[in-house]
Amino acid sequence: MVDVLHYAEKVFNNRPADVSLVNSRNPLMVGEEKDLIGFRFFDVVQNFRGQEEITNYSGMYYFGSRISYKDLVLEQDDFIKRMQLDYLSRLGIEEAIFCEKAGKVISTISVSDKTIEEVRLERINEQVRNIDVNQKEFLNTLITTLEEHGNDVDIITSEVLEFLCDLEIDPEIDAIEAIIRTYDLYVNGYKAASTSAVVGDLKIGSYERETYFKLSDAVDMVSPLYQEYPYLEKMMDKVKLAISDEDSLAESVQAKTKSKRNK
Repeated sequence: MVDVLHYAEKVFNNRPADVSLVNSRNPLMVGEEKDLIGFRFFDVVQNFRGQEEITNYSGMYYFGSRISYKDLVLEQDDFIKRMQLDYLSRLGIEEAIFCEKAGKVISTISVSDKTIEEVRLERINEQVRNIDVNQKEFLNTLITTLEEHGNDVDIITSEVLEFLCDLEIDPEIDAIEAIIRTYDLYVNGYKAASTSAVVGDLKIGSYERETYFKLSDAVDMVSPLYQEYPYLEKMMDKVKLAISDEDSLAESVQAKTKSKRNK
């Protein structure tokens, strides 16, 4: 069996690079440090002659945000965004990674390079069907984002008592009654989206009861709006990044437990 050792090569701004042995190649296990721009992994193995060989280099992982020309055009009212847009325009490039804490801009990006934010988004996208989100809080974020971009937004909330089991299908199965709450989103007078959930109560109008839906349902609700309101895609990334924080994930688990108890 060949022994494989994993190493991380850290790249700093105004400091020499540092190479250290690591237990895994999980980029989320490498902590951010002062002046740290990013890092890459490589492996060290022994060949059949007993000599050590360096192999299996990863792409770079950057502590920063990938900013594209298209994104900045949508948000150019912000002073920092205008500066970033000017930077991309002067270099004639479509995107760059801005490592603000380390004071470095990466303008030459390889296909395999990623930001830590992008890695976190990949991980959360793998779990979208397992994470519960508070509907009201999510809708408030959505409304705020739309209104910040000059839209008139209304939410119409309705509730109805429904049977969740059809007695005509199987008389042996008891009918289950539940309150179904529906949120209809209207943007500039037109219905743009709708979402529903079961309320943990058997009384219509119990609006103090929170409702939850899967993060995947939130994505399905908002993604059809990306073409008309492209900035909503960035909003969804921010929502996912907030959920990917350890504290938020803990809150999500609590929310899921609470949701089950209320049903």
